[in-house]
Amino acid sequence: MALEKIAICAQTCEIAFHFDNSMNLTNKEQKARKMVCLPLDGLLSINDLKARVEELSPVVGLFKIGKETYTRFGPEAVRVVQNYGADVFLDLKYHDIPNTVKGAADAASRLGVYMFNVHASGGLEMMEAAVEGARNGTEKKGIRIPKIIAVTVLTSIEYSKQSIASSGKS
Repeated sequence: MALEKIAICAQTCEIAFHFDNSMNLTNKEQKARKMVCLPLDGLLSINDLKARVEELSPVVGLFKIGKETYTRFGPEAVRVVQNYGADVFLDLKYHDIPNTVKGAADAASRLGVYMFNVHASGGLEMMEAAVEGARNGTEKKGIRIPKIIAVTVLTSIEYSKQSIASSGKS
């Protein structure tokens, strides 16, 4: 089944399967497609990104564009995903002064991303500025406001603290 194959791909990001863009998914598969988010990390060319999205967009509804991919390809990465009918989770973890985050949120929203994130450690004022920026960006373009999520702890940082604590070093 296509969904089993995509679950394997989402876990390893190394196994590739060819999916026909015209495939007809059952209602259950369409619902599952909306629940799958695949990271677009480690791609070295825009053609690699296009190929990955073209191949997997029939069964992946949301692609994560992180700092590496966004730095390498810019807003074009977002447009590629959207051109294949999928949504974008822009994983840039905004954390700066409120006015800067407001501007970044405005820009992300104008791109039409489905969701983006901020660091909660930036504080309430910064997170409110992100919401304000997102509203401004979407109102100007007449599109839906993206979901905004706050990252509280990065798992690698938490893991490092646990490793230090368990080793007896501080």
